[in-house]
Amino acid sequence: MESHLPPPPPAKEKASSMPSPSALDSTLIKLLQLAANPGSNPKWDTITIVNDTPIRRLMNVPYSPPISADPMQKLDIYFPPTHPAVNLPSNLTFLPTHSPPNPLPVLVHIHGGGWARGGKATWAHGAPSICKALCAQGVIAISVGYRLGTYPHFVDDAAMAVGWVRENIASLGGDVNNVYLSGHSAGAHIASLMTVRHERFLKPHNVPPSFIKGLMLISGVYNLFAPLSKALLDVKNKGFVLLYVLPSFGLDRTLRREASPLILLEPDTDVGLAGKVAMAAGAKGWSVPSLQSWSADPAEVEKERGLNKYAAEGLTLNQTELPPCLVFNCQFDVGLQSDGEKMSKALSKYTECRYVYVEKADHGSVCWTAKTHKEMVDFMFKIYKS
Repeated sequence: MESHLPPPPPAKEKASSMPSPSALDSTLIKLLQLAANPGSNPKWDTITIVNDTPIRRLMNVPYSPPISADPMQKLDIYFPPTHPAVNLPSNLTFLPTHSPPNPLPVLVHIHGGGWARGGKATWAHGAPSICKALCAQGVIAISVGYRLGTYPHFVDDAAMAVGWVRENIASLGGDVNNVYLSGHSAGAHIASLMTVRHERFLKPHNVPPSFIKGLMLISGVYNLFAPLSKALLDVKNKGFVLLYVLPSFGLDRTLRREASPLILLEPDTDVGLAGKVAMAAGAKGWSVPSLQSWSADPAEVEKERGLNKYAAEGLTLNQTELPPCLVFNCQFDVGLQSDGEKMSKALSKYTECRYVYVEKADHGSVCWTAKTHKEMVDFMFKIYKS
């Protein structure tokens, strides 16, 4: 794939010894060493060759405060060949102060896995493929890990990671004015929800709406009631909700509606009977009872309701400052194509949005398909150039 990003500077000689202390960023060293949980310090991965291009990954960088850190609240940072990290010895757990001559564009990617499985470095859930492909094109790519299984923890974590990126990416050689957000499957749901409900998720981490320059959603779920193409008796949607949605979001229909970015942007979305009941209840200010046998604990649900303040004031949505968007679906996408098309049309009412259909790919392989990578790079470059 031909790179459209700025050409790299001349290659530097590979470092043969540890840099002197004066060449190190003491602030970043302290951050990485003190914030890491005992026994799980960040570490450099070996150099990986992608399309004849060397890239380097720093794994398990914590993004949450040490006092409340969870083992899942870490991220992996992929550095392109234009970054001095590629030339560092593998036994370092920190970065040098010297950065590339020009700050590099940044991608923050959120992996999928049905909200309850997957990981930032799990090949089957797509994040390494996305990050390596874009990194080889000159992008600093960041794969975000998050707590699995309980809403709103995974959205809060992803938003916290974006806040960490805003605070630290300039010292890592990234362009703080050129940051993009992407997600796959459940990760696309998380990315879109935190963007649409900016005040609830991103604002507490001092991330302004303008920070995300572009949003890329790959085979996502945007309607937590009926995301799949409907058929007789709608068995597929009922099965999807039972297996994936209820274990992570619970039985509180109002909460699920408020966590459905498509419904928030397009209230007339066909959500089936259960969704219609929830929407009617919310409009009247009713509280729909929740059975907490297999979802978030009651305190978290009540906290979320308190932050939403839906019945009294209505949700605060980010509709006027949404970034340009790119929405993907693929040929064998387990029935999510309809949801993606609807999401693309809903976003188009508020911002520039383009829908991309990837042929001969399924819900997993869409993440390591060349067309997906090229579309993402072209999308970023178009915004970067403007």
